[in-house]
Amino acid sequence: MLKSALGPITPWLEKDTITEIMLNPDGKVWVNEQGLGMYKTGIILNSEAANRIIRLIATEAGMEITPDKPSLAAKLPHWGARVQASIPPYSVDGPTFNFRLPARRIYTLDEYVGQGIMTQEQAETLKQAVRDKQNILVAGGTGSGKTTLVNALLHEIAGSNDRMVLIEDNLELQCPVENLVRKLVNPPELTLSKAIFDSLREYPSRIIVGE
Repeated sequence: MLKSALGPITPWLEKDTITEIMLNPDGKVWVNEQGLGMYKTGIILNSEAANRIIRLIATEAGMEITPDKPSLAAKLPHWGARVQASIPPYSVDGPTFNFRLPARRIYTLDEYVGQGIMTQEQAETLKQAVRDKQNILVAGGTGSGKTTLVNALLHEIAGSNDRMVLIEDNLELQCPVENLVRKLVNPPELTLSKAIFDSLREYPSRIIVGE
């Protein structure tokens, strides 16, 4: 039922370069695509269709969304996208949703250099920092490529025997090592602080925190 309800959005979910799919209250669907940025798809959903999609996602997740509980944070089955949705009265002008799609292709630091995104010197500095197990903070605005860069850094330890503990509030990072423990936080009980504290008792070589 959900796949049927998604209808014209499905091809965008299947496209490897799409990172975000966004429904605005006016019914227009926008996407963010690697290399192209944000643009309108030409798809327009009426309120009934939008509400049906949101309700079906909530049902699949064993949750509910109602005027009394007008916000939904869930996962989109099959595609593994993170869903943030809202309906009136919280979303004043109509139902909205955002699908954040997981990375389907890992870009390496060498590819960053090849595409002119960073210099060879910058890439070598980052590679050395990873080898030396230095603390690295990746920060930036929404959609600025933080996850893509962290995945590129994690690619630098592919094949390592290091024991990795990966802590996230949404499963987006890809760590190509065998000796790996993944933790998914879920406040208020399972917080980032608790996950980090617990990880220190698990003999980690490296701890990666994604948020």
